[in-house]
Amino acid sequence: MMEKFALALLSIFVLVSFSFTQKIQQRWIPYGKDVKGREYYYDSNIRRAANGRVTTWIKINIPNSDSFDLQLVEYDCKKGETKLLRSANSSNGEINSLEINGKWEIPIPNTMNEVALNAICKNSTPVKNLIDNKALGFNFQIHPKIQKSIDFYKTNGRSTMETGLYRSGMFMRMARRIFREEGIPENLAWIGQIVSAWKPDSPLGLWRINNQIGGKYGLRKTPHVNEINSLEKSTRAAASHLKFLAKRYNDNWELAMAAYVSDEKSVDLAIRKAKAANYWIAYPYLPKETRDHLPNILATIFIANNPQAYGFGNILPAPQLLYDQFRVPASTNLSLIAKGADTSVEYLRYLNPELRTNITPPEPYIIRAPAGKASEKHRYSSGKKTASKLG
Repeated sequence: MMEKFALALLSIFVLVSFSFTQKIQQRWIPYGKDVKGREYYYDSNIRRAANGRVTTWIKINIPNSDSFDLQLVEYDCKKGETKLLRSANSSNGEINSLEINGKWEIPIPNTMNEVALNAICKNSTPVKNLIDNKALGFNFQIHPKIQKSIDFYKTNGRSTMETGLYRSGMFMRMARRIFREEGIPENLAWIGQIVSAWKPDSPLGLWRINNQIGGKYGLRKTPHVNEINSLEKSTRAAASHLKFLAKRYNDNWELAMAAYVSDEKSVDLAIRKAKAANYWIAYPYLPKETRDHLPNILATIFIANNPQAYGFGNILPAPQLLYDQFRVPASTNLSLIAKGADTSVEYLRYLNPELRTNITPPEPYIIRAPAGKASEKHRYSSGKKTASKLG
């Protein structure tokens, strides 16, 4: 009799253990990492109640270990309060304890919970579509501030978005190609719309690169040229810097972009104050003048990838900026090149925004001229030397 009873208890235990293990093997959605390297996830099976509350499992992966911790939490969408319902601990992937309404040894920062759960409250779209944005080439978290930026561009900022989408046509194909060659998600090239409105003759060029960053990636600044304003060279420098920042922040593209539009010191300080390597948690500690750049960039990416859905389907991008490249003799006057290429000095300066005067540098120089408007037969100087077409 006792043996049958023990066998029945064992069966119940196995059934409960199997059921619990099944629960914790749901698809986990990442939403943050703290300063100790612990990674935070929540269960994609969100339970919603009519009283405006949501319930989900929170999972914490312990660094350099197969262990993880679990919390079953309830979030009140109206009050913004989190309540612990159940907690559990695992060792080597197996649950070895379960506490009801117990205290957690490694508490999850409330702000981190609220970022994830508040997004669930405010959006009816499946959570996977909110967090896992692989279709756009990289992962990032949906946050109400992104929607706020989208709403702004659809209303008061509409002309800004329309102008940006139009001007992007001149540069995006070149930018996407270079970003792809450098191993950077191509959609990050939309940073150019936020930092320069696609104006290569801006003081810091298409990509808002200062002298220090420019020098780091080999961009020259002389009395004759400032390569921060160069089209291809500055784009490659921007992609290289983003690659460096992504590596620095463990492939967290949100933090990498935040550091790009501000600087690493500001982002590092914000992370230390927030005690979490999560952009949205660190947001209040970032510089006020740049912290909204990321939601603006992400909003632009959403709109640019589906302009029809956001009411911008009538905006046609400008034609791609096409040009041929020629090697010209040292100190060549642009007026001679303009004559040979059947164009104006002003347009040559537009195609070569890195030039600081109307005379090329005192060494043979590669210059851009309108595509198909010049050939090797055109003489660009008063001497015997002629231009040499590249490619």
